[in-house]
Amino acid sequence: MPFDWKNLLDLAHQMEQDASKGVSKEEALCRSAVSRAYFAAFCYARNYAEQFLKYQPKSDERDHGSLRAHLKGKSPRAMPTVSNGFGNGGTMRII
Repeated sequence: MPFDWKNLLDLAHQMEQDASKGVSKEEALCRSAVSRAYFAAFCYARNYAEQFLKYQPKSDERDHGSLRAHLKGKSPRAMPTVSNGFGNGGTMRII
């Protein structure tokens, strides 16, 4: 069963909320939350681009830049699903 990247984003939100409550190790929680949120957004966008936008990842460190370039070259009509795919009601900027 494929991993649901929204779960990682939910964890990042929970970590950010814990940090804002003044728990110990606040900076570590914030840094970890940002890292997890970025990775969730990247993986969701990568999977979306593979499935719907003909993106072919190399599965190495170049994918971060090549995915960004690939998405920039696509029609803005293709992007709303990416930006709203986590269903949190807000907009997540991928590029």
